[in-house]
Amino acid sequence: MADSPGARSYREAGVDLAAADESLAAIKESVRRTFNAQVVSGFGGFGGAIRLPAGMRQPVIVSSIDSVGTKVSVAARAGRLDTVGHDIVHHCVNDILVTGARPLCFLDYVAFADFNTVQSARVVLGVAAACTALGVPLVGGETAQLPGVYGTGEFDLVGAVVGVAEEDELLDVANVRAGDVVVALPSNGIHTNGYSLVRRVFEDVALDHVYPDLGRPLGDELLAPHRCYLNDLSDFLPRIHALAHITGGGLLDNIPRSLPDGVRADLDWGRWQVPAIFELIAELGDVPEDEMARIFNLGIGMAVFCDQATADDLTRSAGASIVGTIQADDSGERVRIRR
Repeated sequence: MADSPGARSYREAGVDLAAADESLAAIKESVRRTFNAQVVSGFGGFGGAIRLPAGMRQPVIVSSIDSVGTKVSVAARAGRLDTVGHDIVHHCVNDILVTGARPLCFLDYVAFADFNTVQSARVVLGVAAACTALGVPLVGGETAQLPGVYGTGEFDLVGAVVGVAEEDELLDVANVRAGDVVVALPSNGIHTNGYSLVRRVFEDVALDHVYPDLGRPLGDELLAPHRCYLNDLSDFLPRIHALAHITGGGLLDNIPRSLPDGVRADLDWGRWQVPAIFELIAELGDVPEDEMARIFNLGIGMAVFCDQATADDLTRSAGASIVGTIQADDSGERVRIRR
């Protein structure tokens, strides 16, 4: 039989199994440190098993999955791969928090073009650090090498969270009513959405460049981790009518997702602080105000809809701001930003 010109091993085809094993060894202990008493089995198996908290009356499982999006390209360009691990954990936990659920466990998926043991370990160690800080077990994950799917130096990061809530304690948008107050918990900057536009605006700017309005290198600003609101809001969940996590779609598309028909949210511009990075993006990219509000959080990472007493307590304990009210409106208008 004639010799084949093709690859004779997985490694020659572009997949390094030995490097993958080294990466697993590097993250093993950090992952195990995320475990708690609820974990039945986790690292190294084909699936993670976790117990439901004891004493729940009617537990409902709530799950969510997301990616960091093209923010990973900024991380790869900067050579800083740990912060995106915090991004994916915080983003997913915030998403289920909107339903009133608390996280039970987390899983991650990392894919690289060309496997690098140190780089892949940094990503997962960032995930594990975020899970440890929140008390969420990292019970499973996958690290894949996909030559030909991603370009050299490129990678992707996806996370999935599983949470639980009592069925009769799930947050319901039907509880929002005219007269409610809108409370804003501040974002930590851009978070994880809108980076396709962000990268285009700053494509010719070095990441170590310092804009006077930012006061720190551009790379530090763009890689600031997504803020998690679990600890800020956990004790308030029984008093909250609804929540809106401001992610892709910005203020104009996310707030309506948490409102019933017949009402709109009136937000008063100037009652919350808009981080300088957004003003810079709008100026350098010549982005209209409505487009900015449809892409970015503009400084509001989580919107809370509640009564006045709860709003007052939130402003004292969570660094939040009262930014507007809920008004009756049958016209179909959902959000009004008043200047």
